[in-house]
Amino acid sequence: MYLRLVPFTFCVILISLVSLKPAFAGMGQQKFGIYITGLKIGELTYAMNSKGLNYAVRGIIEATGLVGAITKFHFDATAFGKMYKGRHHTQKYTETSNNGKRVNTKKIVYKNGVPNLTYSEPLEDYWVRPSQQKGTVDPMTAIMVLLADQPKNSSCRLAMDIYDGARRFSIKLTKKIVSDYELICEGTYTKIAGYSKKEWAKGNEFPFEIQYTLKDNSHKVQRLVMSTSHGRTSFIRR
Repeated sequence: MYLRLVPFTFCVILISLVSLKPAFAGMGQQKFGIYITGLKIGELTYAMNSKGLNYAVRGIIEATGLVGAITKFHFDATAFGKMYKGRHHTQKYTETSNNGKRVNTKKIVYKNGVPNLTYSEPLEDYWVRPSQQKGTVDPMTAIMVLLADQPKNSSCRLAMDIYDGARRFSIKLTKKIVSDYELICEGTYTKIAGYSKKEWAKGNEFPFEIQYTLKDNSHKVQRLVMSTSHGRTSFIRR
């Protein structure tokens, strides 16, 4: 399946927030094209809404172009959570994927920070146990934070531990490159646990960067680029 080429589990698909604080105000919808080595393989559409400390985010991924002609992959995920002391805390995450032949569903409900998983498919022996993933956040919350607009004085300091119902991985932003109208945050995606031997053989760390453009006194994401064993993977804002 083509989305397995991208080490973000959603991919990612992509919390625990350290100091990079996204701006939430009402509802916002964004669209990103997904490319591997320059070939467009799909599109990500996501929308988020917030009220007080509560937030909700939904993301849809569909295959397009040549890949779309081969497979009718469709991915739909929704997350609900709260902001508390500057950190995101998932309360519920649901996911449905359809490859044209089979529909899989997944639900993760967090209680006291510990995820409880319900999945339509049999669980693999090497997957991590949900009971040991306290403090993690779901992939859609991670995507929401990574693709959010950032303040002009953003520090590019971020650390995330993410659980997707099978694997645990981390994403860290550690380096800032800034000019008058552009900001680049560089970071690393790292596998932690829950991967097969074949997946481990493809590497465990992948560098990535997020490119922003300054507009209306805030930095807006233009693209997210990651180097993987399968080539350069990009999410480009439309």
